[in-house]
Amino acid sequence: MRPTSSVFESITAFVPAPEKEWRKKWSNFGGNPLRTKTYRLNSNLYGKSDKTISWRHRQTIGLIFGEKQSPVDLIEDLLLRSGFNSPEELRTIVELPIGFLACRTAEDEAGDFVNTATAQPAEILRQALLLGLCGPDFFNPKRSVIWTRSRLVRRVELFETGDFYADN
Repeated sequence: MRPTSSVFESITAFVPAPEKEWRKKWSNFGGNPLRTKTYRLNSNLYGKSDKTISWRHRQTIGLIFGEKQSPVDLIEDLLLRSGFNSPEELRTIVELPIGFLACRTAEDEAGDFVNTATAQPAEILRQALLLGLCGPDFFNPKRSVIWTRSRLVRRVELFETGDFYADN
């Protein structure tokens, strides 16, 4: 028995082999448009939420540079003056957070950021290392350290993703 719908005819003209399994799945769509529902999402997976699902805040990281300082040059110079040949060598002595963390841009008043003019070199390098391991959305301690201007001037909050359905 052959279906007589216009959708089936259009698909048959486009893909002539009806016995293909993928075609059956591809052409099995639709439904009564009157039963369509729209939902507004109100959840926040990051911390500081009145909802029950939230990720635990780990730490806030960020560096404050002078107006005319090149962040990359400053950090690389500080790295060499501290006796390290590369950021990967620095990784061996800095205690990094374990595991994959989510990150989002921190608000200016969200934390005490490290001022490169007054802070200790060890703390500046630690913050730079963490920022170099942060991608756009996630911190991954297993990735290569990448120091660019845009990464070093970021100020981010790190969150433990945990289990989505865990009790918080």
